[in-house]
Amino acid sequence: EFGIGLIELLAGVLGTLHFYCDRAANEAFLPTAIKRESVTRLTQLIDFQLRGAAPASADVTIAIPVQTVDVTLPVGFLFQSISDSGGTPVKFELLDSLTITAGQTSGTTTITEGEPVNESLGVSDGLPNQRFELLKVPVETRGILLKVFVDEGAGEVEWTLVDSFIEASPTDLVYTTETDSLGRVNVFFGDNVQGKLPVATSTFRSEYRILTASRGDVFGNVPAGSITQALSQITVGGNPITVTITNAAAASGGEPEQSVEEARVLAPRSLRALNRAVTAEDFKTFAEQFPGVAAALASPPATNGLPCQVILSLAPEGAGLPTH
Repeated sequence: EFGIGLIELLAGVLGTLHFYCDRAANEAFLPTAIKRESVTRLTQLIDFQLRGAAPASADVTIAIPVQTVDVTLPVGFLFQSISDSGGTPVKFELLDSLTITAGQTSGTTTITEGEPVNESLGVSDGLPNQRFELLKVPVETRGILLKVFVDEGAGEVEWTLVDSFIEASPTDLVYTTETDSLGRVNVFFGDNVQGKLPVATSTFRSEYRILTASRGDVFGNVPAGSITQALSQITVGGNPITVTITNAAAASGGEPEQSVEEARVLAPRSLRALNRAVTAEDFKTFAEQFPGVAAALASPPATNGLPCQVILSLAPEGAGLPTH
């Protein structure tokens, strides 16, 4: 009957509407929020920042044929690991230049996972709270290597990244970032009340680094002897020279971004101690906020009873052994 069909249609529409209302309501509370951007905004209210992915680093030896002049490998020189199992190659970069003096054939340095990106973000439309999305993922957000330049007609000026616009004045050249559930980083600008609003037709450019292995179980921590390929070239007297590289020890320090589940636990705990540790619970809370710590236990010494001593036991993530 037409009436039955109308009732079924109405029930379907109301059921869908009810689902959307529930989902929107869930995103307003930390225990039930699912989207990363929702959790980020909620934890920012209590000054808690979710950690981004951390790049791995490796100590390496770089060798070249003997030269009669100093040879400098510049910042940004790229290398790559080779996997015997056919996995994704991991790119590493020189963040500090390396000079091999004349007559020498090798030098040691540290290289860091990731590769640089230079990207045009777009043009200002003159409206408040403009948002631009960085095109490549995953972006390294723990360091200070994300840079944004704005050209309002008098040349590019680097603006400053801040956690929020709360303390920004209408003339402050600042911007904020937010990472969504898919790992995409969005750049936000002010409204001439909190943070300067870029004038219409301003152009935006960004420089940042992407991590090539912040997924799976490796996160850039490639094994010893796997970084063997130089991707960049260098010349001496107009002639390219061969650059070889090896890492005697495995890369380390690579970690995934802090998960939503971790944030749900650690964000409320951050309010217990704030900026000082007094009780044993305070020491435990601070310790568990550090990357790589799965659990912590704080207790006073069993023997000497000194009032200012605390024994802190840490259980690292993965298969590591507890430390004290």
